[in-house]
Amino acid sequence: MKRLVLKILAFIFLMVFINQVIGQSEKVFVGLSAGPCIPLSDYKSTDLSKEESGFAKVGFNFNISVSYRLSHNFSLAALVTGSTNSINRSALQDEITDINKEELPNTSWSVEAGTWGIGGILIGGLATLPLSDKFFLDFRALCGIYTAYSPEYTLYANAIVQGSPVTYTFEREKYHGTSFAYNFGAGFKYKMGNKYLIFNTDYTASKPEFKDVKFHNIDGTINTQTFKQDINSLNVTIGMGYYL
Repeated sequence: MKRLVLKILAFIFLMVFINQVIGQSEKVFVGLSAGPCIPLSDYKSTDLSKEESGFAKVGFNFNISVSYRLSHNFSLAALVTGSTNSINRSALQDEITDINKEELPNTSWSVEAGTWGIGGILIGGLATLPLSDKFFLDFRALCGIYTAYSPEYTLYANAIVQGSPVTYTFEREKYHGTSFAYNFGAGFKYKMGNKYLIFNTDYTASKPEFKDVKFHNIDGTINTQTFKQDINSLNVTIGMGYYL
């Protein structure tokens, strides 16, 4: 993520330099916004029988957006975006309990889990429709690269063996994968002096592959598995921006 931020800052400085050279103002728009990241489809699914289920809960998203005006209505746009989504631990625990209720009827299960972490940089086009001298509608279509971190988790099986309580553990390590991503968004800008209130709703999608993820089994053995995860979300953000 640090590299992504550095790249977008370099892009901002480049656009400012171009503005200074060609002597034009209000060409580069920079915005900062944040809000909820709402998981969709398989990303939020809590069906353990489906490998694609992500068990993601509503999380947090932040954006650094930059656009360079090519004409009155069209701009070149770049977006640095990041989000986190915690794991629905109660749903995962219920699923594990239900799957094992016949073979392990006297076993209780508990879960410890990390969070999904996603970040990327996207570029594309932005169309702006002015409705008045203060109110503007924006529509953007972007594509780029996402890096996603799958959460680590530990499952605890609490059983009674020969009259004594015993706890077995099963662990999956945290891994990362990189993939193509795309974004479709719409929003508005409202001018307040030399600043703008910005509000955006964005749909983002990617499908990273996590290779050779290590699973630590109850018997002490280690297995590896490679899998892909659909990561689809609706991000609703609000923030401030201004023209350089």
